[in-house]
Amino acid sequence: MKTIEDYTICYDPIPTEGLATLTSSEREEYDRLYEKGLINPKEMLPSIIEFSKKHPHLPEIQNLLAVIYLYLKQIDKVEALIKESYETFPNYLFARINYADQCLRKKKPELIPQIFNHTFNLKALYPSKKQFHVSEFRGFMVFMGFYHLVLKQKDAAERYYRLAKEAEADHPSIMALHKKLYKTSLIKKIAQRLSLKRRSR
Repeated sequence: MKTIEDYTICYDPIPTEGLATLTSSEREEYDRLYEKGLINPKEMLPSIIEFSKKHPHLPEIQNLLAVIYLYLKQIDKVEALIKESYETFPNYLFARINYADQCLRKKKPELIPQIFNHTFNLKALYPSKKQFHVSEFRGFMVFMGFYHLVLKQKDAAERYYRLAKEAEADHPSIMALHKKLYKTSLIKKIAQRLSLKRRSR
């Protein structure tokens, strides 16, 4: 557990409403598919698809399937599943984040406020949640960082970045946001080097 501002962040798995509907054997199967799918996505894909067909009400398996398709570079299937998952599970945080990211990549940032009920505060979005898993917190904050950069609101983007970094400093998505926030263009780098050379003379 960790407290960041007024958020309680959990690093252990948090039972979700969707997973709570599974029997103990089904939950064991889901956990097995999740763990092995990330290690060997090609081999596990048929089993994950079969499980998703048996449990179409489960947003977590749809999210896992999207990740597996991404690992396998089946981008068309990833993009279709992202939209489908958001339409099916509009209140599921990862479905929201994935679809909002898709909108951002497709240059449609005007659609994003509606996806998050016109709030960019995680607690306001889920007022009944007492704690958030680190993946939920980090995913939301990182996306909001990128989104506010597109809006040219760097101060807001930096605040989301700092929150995400405090939760999980070495995650690749946080490093990517850092690079985007603080990148120096090639022209600026050359100008800085020329300036240093002038000073050294």
